[in-house]
Amino acid sequence: MKELLSLRLCNDQFYNIVMYELEDELIQKGLHLQCRSILSKKIGILLHRIIPGRGRILQYKLNTAYYKRNKLAFLMFASQYTEYYPSHIIPIFIDTRVKSFNILIKAIKNVDTAVITNRSAWDKAIKIYPAKKLYHLPLWCAEKWALSEIPEKTIDVLQIGRKNQLLHQWMLKYTESRPDVEYIYQDDSSINYISTKRGNMGPLPSREDYMNAIRKAKICLVSSPLVDDSPEFDFITPRVYEAAISYCYMVGRFTENSEFNEVKLNKVVDNVKNYEEFCSHINKYIESDTFFKLAEFKEFNSINSFESRYQELSEFLDL
Repeated sequence: MKELLSLRLCNDQFYNIVMYELEDELIQKGLHLQCRSILSKKIGILLHRIIPGRGRILQYKLNTAYYKRNKLAFLMFASQYTEYYPSHIIPIFIDTRVKSFNILIKAIKNVDTAVITNRSAWDKAIKIYPAKKLYHLPLWCAEKWALSEIPEKTIDVLQIGRKNQLLHQWMLKYTESRPDVEYIYQDDSSINYISTKRGNMGPLPSREDYMNAIRKAKICLVSSPLVDDSPEFDFITPRVYEAAISYCYMVGRFTENSEFNEVKLNKVVDNVKNYEEFCSHINKYIESDTFFKLAEFKEFNSINSFESRYQELSEFLDL
C-alpha cells in the first residue's frame, strides 16, 4: 500500500491544515498522493440535493467502483467515511467523540483495517470488532515545526484555540493578584485574541501565526477536550505536541487514561486538580529564568515524533 487519499483540494477549513501536514510527512516517505477533486465534491452535493436520502448511497457506490483497494486516508470526522470514501480504504480516524462513536462503529463495519487516534474509542471498538485489524496511533506534531533551540519567550501565559473554562477562570483570577503577568486567550464571541495587558490583539489568521504565538509563550494552558464532559472518551489533541515542540511549560487538565500514560504526558504537563496547585506551577514557571525541563521535553518529543509514529504505522500496515 503506497497511496494516500486526501481532501485537501476541496476541504480547506483551518482545522484540517494539521491533518494535511501529517499527510505531507507520509508523502515524504514515498506514499503517492491522490486528491479528491472539487468536481467530485460538487457532484456529491448535487446527488444529495437531487436524491434526498439516496444521494450519499449513490456517491458511496460510485466511489467504491472508482477507488482501488488499500489506500490510506486521514478522516478528521468519522462521518466523512461514508460521504467521501468506500470500503476499499484504510481510514485513520482522528476526531472521535461521544456523539460520533456510533458513526465510527458503522464505518468500521465495512472495513477490514482501520487506525484510530483516540485510544479510548479504540479500546471500545476492539471489543465490538475483535476480529478486525484495528490499531491505535496517537497524533503528533509535524516535524516542519521542530526547533533546534528554545525560542525567545515574550508571552507569559497563552491559552490558544479551545479554552478550558476552569483553567481560564483560574488564570483570570491569578492575574487579578498579579497584573504584571500577561495572559492571552481567544475571545468567546470572535476569533480575536485578548491580552490582559494589551487588550485586543486581533486574530491569528494563518497556521504560521498560530505556531509563532505558541513559540512565544513561556507557559501554555492545555487540556483534553472531554475532561469535564465525557472523560471515558477523552483524548489528546495536537496542541500538546505543538506546545512541547515549542518548549512551552504546560499546565493543564487531562483525563489520566491509557493514552495519557502511553505518550508519557506527565513528563511535560502539570495536571492540576485545584487552584492552589495551579498557582504553584504558574509561579514556578513565571519566575524561572532558564528552561529547566529541557531533558524531559527532548525525551517526550522523541517518543512522540513523526519517526516514532511512522515506525508504528509501518508495522501495522507494511508501508
